[in-house]
Formats: sequence, C-alpha cells, structure tokens
Amino acid sequence: MYSDGSWSNYLIRNNIIENDNQLRRREGIMQLLQQLRPPLIYEIRQESNLKKDNIECQIIPFGSYGLGAHLATGDIDVCVISPSPVRRRDFFRLFADILKKQHTVQDILVLDNARVPIIKCTIDRIPVDISFVRLKKDTIARDINILDNALLVGLDEPCMGSFSGPRTLQFMLKHIDPDHLGVFRTVVQCIKWWSMQRSLYDKFIGYLNSNALTLLLLKTYMNERAAKHPIGVSSLLAAFFAQWSLWPWPTPVMLTDFIADHDGTPVDYKSLTDFTSAPMPILTPCYRVENAAPHVTKSTLRVLRREFSRGDIMRSEFDSDEAMIRKLFKPFDLVRSFTHILKVVFSSDTLATHESWLRKIPDILPRLIEFLEEVPEIRQIQPYTKSYVKAVSYRNRGEKTMLQLGDRIEKTEMVRKGPTMDPGLLHRTIYLIGLDVIPAEDNGNTIDISRQVKMFRSVVDSKRNTKERDLVVHITAAKRRDIDSLIKEHM
Repeated sequence: MYSDGSWSNYLIRNNIIENDNQLRRREGIMQLLQQLRPPLIYEIRQESNLKKDNIECQIIPFGSYGLGAHLATGDIDVCVISPSPVRRRDFFRLFADILKKQHTVQDILVLDNARVPIIKCTIDRIPVDISFVRLKKDTIARDINILDNALLVGLDEPCMGSFSGPRTLQFMLKHIDPDHLGVFRTVVQCIKWWSMQRSLYDKFIGYLNSNALTLLLLKTYMNERAAKHPIGVSSLLAAFFAQWSLWPWPTPVMLTDFIADHDGTPVDYKSLTDFTSAPMPILTPCYRVENAAPHVTKSTLRVLRREFSRGDIMRSEFDSDEAMIRKLFKPFDLVRSFTHILKVVFSSDTLATHESWLRKIPDILPRLIEFLEEVPEIRQIQPYTKSYVKAVSYRNRGEKTMLQLGDRIEKTEMVRKGPTMDPGLLHRTIYLIGLDVIPAEDNGNTIDISRQVKMFRSVVDSKRNTKERDLVVHITAAKRRDIDSLIKEHM
C-alpha cells in the first residue's frame, strides 16, 4: 500500500493544490467578504427605513473550498444567508454596488434571473460565486443550524436551490470524524484531479462534478468507518475505486437510511420522478433530494465504469508510489483512443449570442449523446470535457464557412485570392466526441447519423430566441491530424 505522504507531496509538487501562502490569499478574500456585511445591512436599513438594530446576515463558504478540499485552480463558493427584511432584488443590486467599490474585485456579473441566482466576480484573481438565501427570520445568528428543515418553510425556489450546497456541506462535516478530515480532504483532491486528467470532470456533458464525486467518497468513507477499517489516504482511495467499479447501477446511492420529506417522514424512492430513468442516481442527502449526476447517459456511465475499474486494477499493479500515481493521473488522450471523432461546432457573428450559448450548450449537449446512442453501429460514445473557445477573424465568405465547419483558415489557401473581401469576426466553440464504430463489410466504417443530427438541430432551434438567428451549428467528422492541430491552436 502506498504512503499517504506520497499523494500530498505529488499534489503540492505539481501545483495541483495550494501552498500556505496561496491559502492565506483565500483567507483574505473571506475576511474581505465578512467585512462587507455591515455596509450591506446599513444600505438595507437606509433603503427600507428599518428601525431594528439587530439585523444580521451570515456569509458562509461551501463546496470544495468550504470543505477545504479545493484545487489551486478552484473557485470560492459562498452563500449570504439573510433575514426576511433583506429582499433578493435589493441584495443583488446593493451588494454588487458594494463589491464595485473594492479595488481587488473585478469582473462583476450579476445573474439574478438564473435558476440559482448568483453574483460572479473575481477577487484578488480568484473566481468567486456568491449566492443568496432569504430566511423567514428577523436575524441570522452566527451558530444557526442550517440543517434544520424548519428553516425551509416558505422558501421560494431560488432560495431552495441556493441553500442546497451549504446544507450538503454541513451534512458531510457532520458525518466525517474530525480526526479523519485531513485524509478525506486529500482523497477528494486526488479524485478531482484524477477525474480532470481522465476527462471525467463535467456534470453538464454527462459526467460528474465535485459534489457528486465527494458524495461517492463520503459513501465509501462511511462504509469503511462502519467496518472499522483503517482510514488513510491510500486505503480510502483504494476503497473508493473498488466500491464504484462494482456498483450495480442504476441502484441509487444513498447516504441516509431513508429519503426524508421536509417533516422527516419517509419518502418512497420510486415516487421521485426525477430518478425514474436515471442511469447513475446519486442522491443528495438533504431535503429536497436531487440527483447529483442528472446528465449522465448510458454512454458516459460506461466511460465512468471503465475508469473506476482502471483505478481499481491499478491498486496492485505497481510497486512504487510514484509509478502508481503517475499512471493513475495520466491524461486521457482522445486522439489516440478513438479512430472516429465528431466535431460539434457552435458559431455566431455576435458576442452576445456566443455568451448566451456558452451557458445553454451544457444543457443540450447530452441530448446529442442520447440521440447517438440510438445508432446500433456505434458501440461507444465518449464526449470530451474540454471545449475550444475562440474568436477567429476571416477575410471572406469562403473562410467564414470553413470556420463554421471547425476548420482552420491556414489550410484554405484556395480562398485567399478568389472571393471578394468581406471580413469579419466569428465567435466559435468546438466540442469533440469520440466514437467507437462496429466495422461493417459493406460500407467500411461509414455510418449514417443524419437523423440524429437533425433531431439535435431541432433541440437547438427550440432553445434559440429571436435575437440569436446568427447561431450556426455544424456536426462533422474530424481527422486525427485536424484534432491535433485544433488542440495545439488552443494551447
């Protein structure tokens, strides 16, 4: 078995996790946010003419940073828990104005109409997402028990969604022995880095995010602890891969003895319609129960199973710590793994359309995977988690068409002198999907996916508003050398 120190040393040496100086920078960001609470309350009192002087709100971190298991590239998620006198529209307007006055705060974006409304910003070069919950209380005490379901009474949908992350974190901390917390954090960091390197870290295109991976690890930890097995980084990581390589999906993963309604009464799993056809149901532990892996498809589940098994097999393959770690974290190579690769190209003339579709694409791309799963000649589909986003200049219509197909202008020498000059700028995002195709004697490796492409275009059109007519979507086959060029172009 591998020493626990080998894992931590690898993460630090390769700048995957932060050193003490970098951690102090994040602590400074939290201190700044805490210092902004009194100005927020002051502005609320002034605007609403409130006479009460005991109004308090709390700002709490959650997610990976709240757990202490973030990576060096990770953001900071915080939730502002406010009493009833603080209205949502006032918070998003006033707190954004307060943030603008801070010289270390940049790139402020208020998404107050999102399903989970947030303020996105950068503080001291670190991305920060700020959500908001308004409770039916006169003030928010520092020691508030956010796991108390009585707090949920009367909460609207945006607040319910914003409260899920902080409540999940508190559940996790409640079920991790303080003596094991350091080990648990390191294993979370190892698993996150493994999933990123193996192209598995993206909830929206059919894989898992930090929350889902951490819930799986918590389930493994609770089992190991109940069995009185020693808890170390190596042993817990080994148990994680062993458990999930053999899990009989779609059996649901539950962290509680039963699913509880808001009043604590049991709820029948079969009555939860969101889980009816879920290939990989991972239940969040607090009311309201949700699937932490809602976009997993049959194909991406096969990929995840394969990678869990790969990690499990590796436990006994290597004699040295470094060899095991390097192999486990070896980056997935899409070009070398698949002979057939699809390019899904979204392009638009305007930046507004492009930015709008950067938010919409993750919700609809799994639909394309599901459509492709209907093609019997395709035995494996693997969407690549990295996307390629770039604004590219063109000189004429011919070059624009080539860019819309996902090609590079440098290869289109024939259009340089021919067509009339009509220059412009195209905003483009490219996704890649690896396909493993069953060879056929009559048509080689050629398959017909025109019906699936047409259905996907219909999905795109249904999400397009009247101001986004400039969006163009192309799905084309790509050669390996073209993908190599694309990757190098975006390095």
